[in-house]
Amino acid sequence: MPEGTIVDRHVDLVSEGFDIGLLLSQQVSHNTLVKRPLTRLKRIVCAAPQYVERRGAPAHPHDLASPTCLAFHADFAGEYLSFEHDHTRVTVRPNKSASSNNIGLIRRWTMSGMGIAVLSDFLVEPDLADGRLLTLLPDYRLEALEMNIAYPSRRHFPRKVRLFVDHLIEHFVR
Repeated sequence: MPEGTIVDRHVDLVSEGFDIGLLLSQQVSHNTLVKRPLTRLKRIVCAAPQYVERRGAPAHPHDLASPTCLAFHADFAGEYLSFEHDHTRVTVRPNKSASSNNIGLIRRWTMSGMGIAVLSDFLVEPDLADGRLLTLLPDYRLEALEMNIAYPSRRHFPRKVRLFVDHLIEHFVR
């Protein structure tokens, strides 16, 4: 029976007994693992309309040092955000008023007007389309997160795991 575990920390797939891992921008540190890129996740800066009405929208990434930013803390999420605009890189350290290791909670806080967040576009597309969230700093592009699949390089790879890996690759790579 398939079992899924979601963690927001570095995982040693081999020693912890996982068949596969979906990793976001993590280095695969075990030399017996195979790593395959699946997709790149676009990230956007967003806030609820009521937050923007109350505090205003940032005009430049450096403005993120003063408003209330909600932070997702995980191994791949650093302290700084690097934006690209007109072939120029702008790096800022946002002022974080709250943080969580649960991206769903960050999304809910953002929608409630608690602050500004950086979220993956696939996570908030419906909220943006319905006007529950607004895209901020649209002319500044954040580096995308790379999603990889990693698995032990075993000769006797279980068939059901191989089929699942093939399905993920087919789904994401097209």
